Amino acid sequence: QLLNRYPLSLYYPSKYLSIRMLDDEKGGVWLGLVDGNFLRFDPVTEQFQHYSYQSLLPQQGSTIEVLYLYKDTADVYWICTQKGLIKAENVLSNPKFSIYKNTPDDRNSLSNDVVSGCVNDPLQPNRYLWVSTKGGGLERLDKQTGKFEHFTEKQGLSNKVVYGILIGDDKNLWMSTNRGLVQLNPKTLIFTGFNKSDGLQDDEFNTNSFFKALSGEL
Repeated sequence: QLLNRYPLSLYYPSKYLSIRMLDDEKGGVWLGLVDGNFLRFDPVTEQFQHYSYQSLLPQQGSTIEVLYLYKDTADVYWICTQKGLIKAENVLSNPKFSIYKNTPDDRNSLSNDVVSGCVNDPLQPNRYLWVSTKGGGLERLDKQTGKFEHFTEKQGLSNKVVYGILIGDDKNLWMSTNRGLVQLNPKTLIFTGFNKSDGLQDDEFNTNSFFKALSGEL
């Protein structure tokens, strides 16, 4: 079978190849590129649509990667970056981008700007978004108020470096950290940790070490 190649050089001049991908219900493929570039590829027309939230990011410094993409509803996408959590609304019709980031004098802001993943709360998906960070622990965003609730070792989390977050078939949250796997019951907010003594290959996970198969296996 012939493979087609679609160059990204027009939208992606950087040689630093870091791309996150996510499909949508219309068959399109979303691409999270570096430095605020967000693309949708239509496999039927074989055309790209380019969107940018670069104005929300620092204009100087190192390349800013996208660490994870998450589709909330048909009109809302969450873009997890090294410099904050981007909310993309009505992208296809009337694009609106906003950012959540740490504000030192605001205790209800995002605790750490390096956002590694996010997922809707399995019990109240329209109200809460769970957000994992690499250094600030686990966050619960109230979508209605825009405020974050913080979960660290004090609340039972094994480690503040959380590499990813998934929802298991048991409706619990599962996270990979620098100190093993962690399960969180979203109803009771009780954490349970698992490490080498429970059969893990090691206690320390790393970037991108989380995945859910179609079978439900994590």
